[in-house]
Amino acid sequence: MDVTTEEALPPTPVVTSARGTLSDGTQVWRYALPATSSICADRNLVILDSHGMMVVSGDNGQFMYRWGSFGNCFRTFIVTCDADYILKKLAPTRHYSGEQTAQAVKEHVGHCVRGGSMSAAMARQEMQLVREHNDLDRSEDFAQWATRTKLPDAHTLAQSTLDAGARRFVEVSLPRLQAFLRQELAAERAAETASP
Repeated sequence: MDVTTEEALPPTPVVTSARGTLSDGTQVWRYALPATSSICADRNLVILDSHGMMVVSGDNGQFMYRWGSFGNCFRTFIVTCDADYILKKLAPTRHYSGEQTAQAVKEHVGHCVRGGSMSAAMARQEMQLVREHNDLDRSEDFAQWATRTKLPDAHTLAQSTLDAGARRFVEVSLPRLQAFLRQELAAERAAETASP
């Protein structure tokens, strides 16, 4: 039987962890999240500390954020956060998206034609103008296009997205980290109640 590398990997790669205390009393937790498959670039090292700092370093980039307020336990806080919230903290800067902008322009032009505020001939001219400006691939292309288009409020059609690497972390690795943290916290609570 021929087994591919993909099939040979365990279904859920094991998250490994370590913990320590710095000389100032800060508790630090380290979590190594291996790739979920041989074809996915989603290995991450996550470091959390008791002062609300999260550092992520992995295949998709490096990200860091420090929360000023999070309650009594930072790890419990991370477990309760949703992916979009963490994404906006780890990657607060948005980046221009040419593909999404060109799609938004195309949809807007189609809406104008269907609504009767633009003729089909004018729509073809607008789409030709988009092609003349490299399909709005770069923000500079969009800026030049916006000065030539006849669409009102064209500047509102620019689209942006959050960092793709951070998005990949919150979509793939964060749920694994949160599941591991839930288990770790439950085991710690069980050990506390079992000890005299």
